[in-house]
Formats: sequence, structure tokens, C-alpha cells
Amino acid sequence: MTERNFDQNSHIVGVWHLTLAAPTGEQRVRIDVALEDNCYRGTATQGSETVGLRDFSVQGNSASWHQHIKKPFPMRIDFELLFLESEVSGICKPGIFPKVKVFGRRNLTWRPLPSNSYSPPPFDF
Repeated sequence: MTERNFDQNSHIVGVWHLTLAAPTGEQRVRIDVALEDNCYRGTATQGSETVGLRDFSVQGNSASWHQHIKKPFPMRIDFELLFLESEVSGICKPGIFPKVKVFGRRNLTWRPLPSNSYSPPPFDF
């Protein structure tokens, strides 16, 4: 997990649910992005496998990184995504395969309100 291009007002930080529109079928991946010591860091999780996001770079609303997976077989995947509010879209290049479209949404987590206010149950869209 590495960093580049610190932007204190980044709205990229958070949990995102991505869908990769691969020719073999949609692949769903969760990414967790944090800002620690002026560096963006993150992980990607699919099924039981969690890997680090490497060479994470942010330029305005765009981010890029690569990750190495082991399942279904070892490969490097390069990502170039555009983050706009709670939506994300872009492309990824999985190993020797052609580029595929990526789209997704921020995980909207419920946070409790002060004890003297009513709050509805959590929803995750």
C-alpha cells in the first residue's frame, strides 16, 4: 500500500463497491481507501482475498493504482478511475486481458445520531 499526491479534501477516502464488467461476467470488489500520514492507502477485497492497492496516485477526482491478485490465478490489475461524489467509473486492465469498464458506488454507512434524536435503521445502497 503506497501513496502519491496528497489532497487533504479528497472525497476518494472511504469504502467503495466496484463492479468490473469482464467478458467472463461481472466481478464485484470492495475497496477501502484511507488517508494516513499524508498518504493514500487502501485494500481491495473479493471473496476471501484481500490485497493492497499499490502506487496509489490521486489527481483531482481521478485515482490510479495497481494490485496483484492470486485468484483465480496470479495477475496484476491496473485501475484508472474517476470519483464523483458517491459514484465511481473508469477502466481496469487485468493482466494480459483487454481493458474492462469499472463502475461503482460509495458504501453509505449509517452513523448513529445523538441519543436524544430518532434515527432510522441503516441502509446500504
